[in-house]
Amino acid sequence: MKRHMKLKTLMALVAAFGLAAPAYAENLSTDEILKLLKGTTIETVRGREDWPTTITFNADGTLSGQMEHERRGTEYDEGKWWTNKEGMYCRQWEDWGRGRKKCHFLDLQKDGKTIKVVNRDGNVKRKWVLK
Repeated sequence: MKRHMKLKTLMALVAAFGLAAPAYAENLSTDEILKLLKGTTIETVRGREDWPTTITFNADGTLSGQMEHERRGTEYDEGKWWTNKEGMYCRQWEDWGRGRKKCHFLDLQKDGKTIKVVNRDGNVKRKWVLK
């Protein structure tokens, strides 16, 4: 417990004194997200075991996904995606993630193909590669 508190305190100090990079310095705007994702397919990983996943962002705001699960074989899901007022990409799958809505910031990297998926705290949750 003490160790956990020390880590939290250290992280708060780093953030307070600006020693960490700004969490949202390179985030894409809502317009940039829409332009980048509409009709785009990405490759990523999902789940605790990082199963290879392909996701397509349809122009009509729907999603289609295919995940290669080691034991269950190929799984498919559909959902919807949108942007919010905060400039975040949001999505909701029918089955994956228990159908919960999730929103993240997106950072397009200098290579023009890699996208970092970042939560509100500035932590990178996933990396996507444009197909």
